[in-house]
Amino acid sequence: MGRFPERKDILLDKIPEEVLSSCREYSKKNKKEECCGIIVNNNNKLIFKPCNNISNDRKSFFMIDPYEIIDNNVEYIFHSHCLAGPRPSSSDIKSSIELCIPFLIYSVLSDSFYLYDNIGV
Repeated sequence: MGRFPERKDILLDKIPEEVLSSCREYSKKNKKEECCGIIVNNNNKLIFKPCNNISNDRKSFFMIDPYEIIDNNVEYIFHSHCLAGPRPSSSDIKSSIELCIPFLIYSVLSDSFYLYDNIGV
């Protein structure tokens, strides 16, 4: 087992298939840059809400307007990797820990998800 164990068990238990499908389709529409969004809790139902990537380098990074996070009941932050697999980068890990919000990452290259749930937080 490597540094980042697979989290498919948690992924399947916590995030509904329709949310995963929405994230996947949104990412496939723009494969050349990182897509992002938030997964919010709306009356005990998880809903994917796409956000604009406001990063200056959208091919390698993502940035969500902080008000999107402040103004919503965010359960997960979503983003895609267009140049790599779904495992979190060091920047992803740091951001997830600082925000105390798990990251759901989708790789357009491998058509796979990874959930970094920052259990240590």
